[in-house]
Parts: sequence; structure tokens; C-alpha cells
Amino acid sequence: EHMSASHKLGNEIQKINQWLNEIEQRKEMVDLFNTTPKVKSENPIGGEHDNP
Repeated sequence: EHMSASHKLGNEIQKINQWLNEIEQRKEMVDLFNTTPKVKSENPIGGEHDNP
């Protein structure tokens, strides 16, 4: 029983780690998508640099 319980737990931990990895990858992708528009939207605002 002990063996199967710890084996089950190991499988759960593996699943959770995979899930966390997927979330991390999605976060990175979302960060990429979020930062690109921000950079683009800052360009027009960058016109402030023209003002002395």
C-alpha cells in the first residue's frame, strides 16, 4: 500500500510539474504578446521627446 501511495503521489507531482511548465510557457507567450503592443503604443507617446 505504501509503495502504491507514494507511486500515485509521484505521478500526481509529475502531472502538476508538467501543468506548471505549460502555464509558465503560456505566461511567457502572453508576456511577449503584452509587451509588443505596449512598445508599439509607446512609440506615438514617444513624440514627447520632440518637445524641448
